[in-house]
Amino acid sequence: MDITDILSAVVALISALLTTLLIPWLRGRLGDDAVSRAHQWISIAVQAAEQIYAGPGRGAEKKRYVLELLADRGVKIDEKALEAVLEAEVLKLGEEVRL
Repeated sequence: MDITDILSAVVALISALLTTLLIPWLRGRLGDDAVSRAHQWISIAVQAAEQIYAGPGRGAEKKRYVLELLADRGVKIDEKALEAVLEAEVLKLGEEVRL
């Protein structure tokens, strides 16, 4: 058996492992990082909106501010997920204020 055949088999095996394991892992990591960054920007935007538009009854202005800031930062998120995260951030902010 020629060494070239063995090396070709090893290279093929490594390529297969990279394709099936490493690339999906990297995509998952990059996706997780993007989600983390989006969550951080949403948190910042909610806190800023609460500060700028203080007081009750200004929810529409606060939401518009958050959406504009996120759009300016290139944060793209599904609307349902955005609503859920926004509500969670507002709830968390309310709990921090009560403490």
